[in-house]
Amino acid sequence: MAKMTADEKNDRKVYMQRFTAMGGQVIAYPDMRITVAVVPCLRNAKRSRFAHVSIAQCSHADKFKRKRGELIALERMACGYLFAVPMDGRELWEVADSVAEFLGNWQ
Repeated sequence: MAKMTADEKNDRKVYMQRFTAMGGQVIAYPDMRITVAVVPCLRNAKRSRFAHVSIAQCSHADKFKRKRGELIALERMACGYLFAVPMDGRELWEVADSVAEFLGNWQ
């Protein structure tokens, strides 16, 4: 995969600013070649019972690039390509870990 263009870098920056303002986190798992974006369904994370999740998975034919994965996961989140998972009192990083572990078991 080619280097990110200036437009892609800017898009990633804008998505990341908006996403973190909503209380979201993006976590890369290079060993599994997965990037997971997680945001509480409600703005108040303590009251949210569910989180929205989007993922980006790197092909084994490509070199894993964290920033590329972040851009893809955030674009998918912005476009509504996401799914909801129960938070069950977990922190966002714990939700991301669970999703990555689940996906890693399918590889």
